This record gives sequence, structure tokens and C-alpha cells, in this order.
Amino acid sequence: MKELLVTRGLGLEIDRKNIIRDVDTSLAVGEIKGVMGPNGAGKSTFLRLLAGELCPTSGEIALRGEDMTSKPAREFNKSGISYVSQRPGPFPDLTVEENVRGAVQRGSLFSRRSVRSKVDTLVDLIGIQAKLGLSARELSYGEMRTLDVGMALASEPVLLLADEPTAGVSGDVADEIITLLKGLCRSNDGRRFGLDGLIFVEHDKGTVFHLADRVGFLREGRFVVEGSPEEVRENRAVVQYLAEHGVD
Repeated sequence: MKELLVTRGLGLEIDRKNIIRDVDTSLAVGEIKGVMGPNGAGKSTFLRLLAGELCPTSGEIALRGEDMTSKPAREFNKSGISYVSQRPGPFPDLTVEENVRGAVQRGSLFSRRSVRSKVDTLVDLIGIQAKLGLSARELSYGEMRTLDVGMALASEPVLLLADEPTAGVSGDVADEIITLLKGLCRSNDGRRFGLDGLIFVEHDKGTVFHLADRVGFLREGRFVVEGSPEEVRENRAVVQYLAEHGVD
């Protein structure tokens, strides 16, 4: 299977402390990978390395065979990587439409007609047509996270990195976000905004095992196990972690 993303010996040391240690992993084209693990394991840091927001102190990152390791974050984005952080990113005083339009226009030049078309397509895709005139601060938290995803898709990335996209979101909205993300990676009809891959961090076992094709369990900056949801679910370290967090 063709690889979209590969890391080799990836590491990050800060103040003589290893935050990420010697991570070798990959993501195949069309694959969805979930990352789980205890607080402080390095999950968000791992995503930020893949997004180019942090520069590794060892190892390498390759996207579609291209070495990205030492490039600035803007080059990661230009190459097709988009990142949804834990904190909602829309400008609270701008309307939903203005936030989406700004994301579409950022870093590129489009005609007014092409911008309008792209905004309309994105808004339809994420299902917030009825909220266009509202300011972002008027949205529910779940709607804000959905808007985050839409804005991240504006650059038409090949790889989306999402840090806890459904955390703090009600069940129905969380299901909608999961369905959206899964559909973007399962689009075989060439529609706009389809993804070649998704890596997401989540604490919720149900979300991880339902959405991911492959799961990595991160502890102390290392993947102690990677495999199918079924394989990871049976791993001793994962069983212990789930038990400690009161998850069946």
C-alpha cells in the first residue's frame, strides 16, 4: 500500500527532556489513524511536529516521499497538511461566512466567483448553511469544532491532523463530525475536499475505535503499540489505561 506520510526516528527534546522519542510510523493513502494515550504522553506534540509547528530535534518526516523535516510550517501547509488544534480557531467576532471566506482566501489569490463557489461548497459539506450570518461566538461548541474542520479543509489538504475534534461535543454532533471525517477519507468519486489521510488524537475510546483503521497508543513519547482497533484493544497497556480511566 502506498505511503502518504512516514516518520523515522522522530524525536523532540526540550530542556533535556524527551517529549517525543524515536517514533517510526507511517500512514497509508486513504488511511485513518487514531492516536490515544494518557495525559502528558506527547500526543498533541506529535501532531504539532507533523504539522510543522514544532521542529524535531532528531529524525525525519516525509510526505509523499518529500522530506519535510526542516521546512517551516507554511511549507507543510503548502504541501498539503492542515491542522485542527484543540482550541477552536475561528475569529469569534466574524461571521461563519467571513471565517470560511478568510480561510479560503488565505495565502492564495482567487477570483470573486471562485471564492464564492468554494465557500458554498465548504459550507454545504460541513452542514452549517443556516448559521452563515451568525458570529462565531454565537455558535455552540460543537458547531465551532465543525467550523474548525471546514476552515482546515479550505486549503484542500491531502492530510488532515485533528487534535481531539470531538472532545467536549455532544453525542449527536460528535457523530456528525466522525461521519464527516470518515466520509472525507472514503471519497472515491473525486469530489472536492476529499482527503488522502487523517491522523487524529482522541481520549474517547468509542471515537478512536469507531473512526480509525489503525490505532497507536502513545506513552512517554513512544508508540508502545500500533495496529488495528481490535489488536490495540487487547494490548495490556491499553487495557490498563482504559481501566484507570473508568472505560469499559
